[in-house]
Amino acid sequence: MSIQEQRKHLNTTSSTYIPSPEHWKEMFRKYHFYEVKEMLAIDEIKINRALFDFNNKVCISSVEYMLNNFELDAWMPVTVTEKMFLLDGQHRLKCAKNKKWQRYDTI
Repeated sequence: MSIQEQRKHLNTTSSTYIPSPEHWKEMFRKYHFYEVKEMLAIDEIKINRALFDFNNKVCISSVEYMLNNFELDAWMPVTVTEKMFLLDGQHRLKCAKNKKWQRYDTI
C-alpha cells in the first residue's frame, strides 16, 4: 500500500486501533526480555516523566507532523514497564490519542 493509500485509509476509517507492522514486533521478539503486547488499552498506559531517559515535553508540532504524514510502516510500538509506565513513545502515544484510537501495541 502506498503512503497516499495509507493516509486515505486512515483518514476515512473510524478504527480505534492501528496495529504496528510485524517487522517492529519481530525485532523485539528476538530478545527474551521484551514482551510484545498487542491491542493494549491506551488508558492503561501511565506516565511518570521521572522514568524517561530524556525528560522532554511533547512537541505539538512533531505530533501534528506525525498526524499529517502518517506512515504505517513507521508505526512502532511504544515501550512500557511491567507496571505499564511509558518509557518511550510519548509522541506516538499522543498521536494515537489525537486520532481517538483506543488501543496500541506495546513492548
